Amino acid sequence: MCFDSPPTHRRRLTDDEMAQVTDAIVAAASPTEALAATVRTVYDALLAPLGESTADYGPDRRLQVTEFAIAADQNAYIMRALAAKTRNLSQRISILLDWTNLRPDDLPEAADATSQLAHGG
Repeated sequence: MCFDSPPTHRRRLTDDEMAQVTDAIVAAASPTEALAATVRTVYDALLAPLGESTADYGPDRRLQVTEFAIAADQNAYIMRALAAKTRNLSQRISILLDWTNLRPDDLPEAADATSQLAHGG
């Protein structure tokens, strides 16, 4: 095990993983479905290297979102994409507050730069 590499659950998502997030948001029939699909897609990507998925979590085993992080620009992109899925201000506020509470943390800039190098970015 290489201790210099960032943990797999605190990293920049790959371009393919971000494309999956975008596809999930676009395919959703409603803002609520877009939020649920985004949460599943992001955390499934971060959990996959650990051999897990969001299906492994539930009432008896909670996902600790503060243990996860992605790049700040990726979180910002996801917020804009979710906002674009809403029809009115109250929906937008609700969905964005929910994402803010459910989203992974932002990677510190130094960790993000290391993650980009490790993933060929």
